[in-house]
Formats: sequence, C-alpha cells, structure tokens
Amino acid sequence: MANTLVVNDMLKELIKEGVREVLKEERHQMYQAVIPVVTKKELADIEKRFTSPDNYHAVEFNDMTLWITA
Repeated sequence: MANTLVVNDMLKELIKEGVREVLKEERHQMYQAVIPVVTKKELADIEKRFTSPDNYHAVEFNDMTLWITA
C-alpha cells in the first residue's frame, strides 16, 4: 500500500512537471507570435527617439521581462 502511494506521488509530480514544461513552451511560442518584427530602420528610429535603456534611471520604468521568464 505504501509503495502504491509513493508511485502515485512520483507519477503526479512527473505529470505536473511535464505540464509546466508544455505550458512554458506554448507561452514562449505565443509571445513570439504576438511580438511584431522590427526592421533595422524602425529600430534605429526607436533608438534615436528614446535612446538606450541604459541611460534611464531604474525608477523611470518597470522591467517587464521578469513575467516572461517566470
């Protein structure tokens, strides 16, 4: 009986980890699908208008990259 519980717990953890991996992959594919492609000319214009984020103070913006990797 105890062995069955251990096997069930292990199987449950394996399934949970598999589902997490699939969801993470799907989320990354969705991000790639909805983020528009920027040409070199457009990127140069953006950089000219807004300069580099390195020039900003940390309090001036929120780092939104963390929610992608979470």
